[in-house]
Amino acid sequence: MHYPSELYYQLELFFAGAAVVLDAALLLIVLERINRPFVAIWLKVLVFGTILFHAGYFGRVMIGNVDTNKALHLDHVMMCLIISGLLLLPSGLLHAAFRIFHTGLEAKPKRDLRYGALYLPLIAAIPVLQSILFRTDRLFLESVARFTPFYLAWLIAANFIAIGFFLTFAQKARIPHSFTTRLIAALLLVCLGAMAYVVLSRDPIWEPTLRLTVCLSPLLPEGVFVWYTLKHRVLPLIMDRTLLYAISLILGLLLHQLIASPIADFVRERYSIDLSILEAILVIGVFLLTPPLRKRMREALRYLFSTNVFHVRDATRLLSVSLSQQSNLDPSTLSQWFVNEIAEKLDLDKAVIVLSHDANSTSHANTFESIPREKSNEPTSRARDVAEDWICISRAVQSAERLERGMLVPQATAFQLGDDFLQRAL
Repeated sequence: MHYPSELYYQLELFFAGAAVVLDAALLLIVLERINRPFVAIWLKVLVFGTILFHAGYFGRVMIGNVDTNKALHLDHVMMCLIISGLLLLPSGLLHAAFRIFHTGLEAKPKRDLRYGALYLPLIAAIPVLQSILFRTDRLFLESVARFTPFYLAWLIAANFIAIGFFLTFAQKARIPHSFTTRLIAALLLVCLGAMAYVVLSRDPIWEPTLRLTVCLSPLLPEGVFVWYTLKHRVLPLIMDRTLLYAISLILGLLLHQLIASPIADFVRERYSIDLSILEAILVIGVFLLTPPLRKRMREALRYLFSTNVFHVRDATRLLSVSLSQQSNLDPSTLSQWFVNEIAEKLDLDKAVIVLSHDANSTSHANTFESIPREKSNEPTSRARDVAEDWICISRAVQSAERLERGMLVPQATAFQLGDDFLQRAL
């Protein structure tokens, strides 16, 4: 591999490593126990193909400056990973397009072995890998030169066929136009990047930049899909916040090791100034002075030290997926279903939903109570206006910054509302 400068090498190493970290995190998410019932096989194939491609590319960048005799066999392994990923991605994309067109966004439709025909191009991996392993140099493009035109034609055909199926399904299922537009744009950019690299790869001026661009291009459709999954729930995929924090930490450490550390070493040798302490103070200061980051840090610590966080987290995530699948219910039926699910999933004695346009009024409020699991036969001591009680409780807890399982209302809020409210709430 040719590198214009040491800085470019460090940047390429960072971006390739970051791509591997993001792919690995997404792979862990789709393979997580709680997500398995909601993840289609084609999505697993796409994520697996992407991580093979990026892992091979990252490995080649790491050993790019190593002597040929020492790293020849390892480089061959990395090139085989790249080829495996490149051949798997178009087939996985076509699988996704055909499946979505015929069975919609259902994650586990009836098994159909005919979709296996879409993976027949993987047979081409045998002669391509042989061509790589039988060479005594580390020139990737020269090793696969006679197969490149066929692969490029296959990639373009697969992308355009997938675009056609995605467009047809989006119109039929009323998928957001912004999602469809961005996904199609991402697939077109992948095609353009591949064609540009094949044409200009022998130019030493363009080759390094195009190489990095082609490496990062699979992140475009992947990023569009994950963003709209989180924002609009195109598919019921759940992102684990703990894993997101781990990704951020690993990317921060990678950035420090590849970018900040060489700069700190240069300043230490040149000016005898240790930037490590300054870097730590700067990072801590940014977290303390930025409210969103400070809130995320507090949340991360709570996730780390809470005793029942995993039980509550899994319950709420399953509830979130179930809620997205009940969107066809009318508001009253949905509210009653939701309040029953909250009580069951979070192991609560009772849950209540209060729907009101005016928090201070009880005349236009609707209350939905969960059905008790064990009905008590003990007589009540006095008749109560249940709706009014729940309105008072609802108004009280709205002033809390956050609610935790087992907390009824903040003590200060209950005190401000008076003893009568506290007695009625308890």
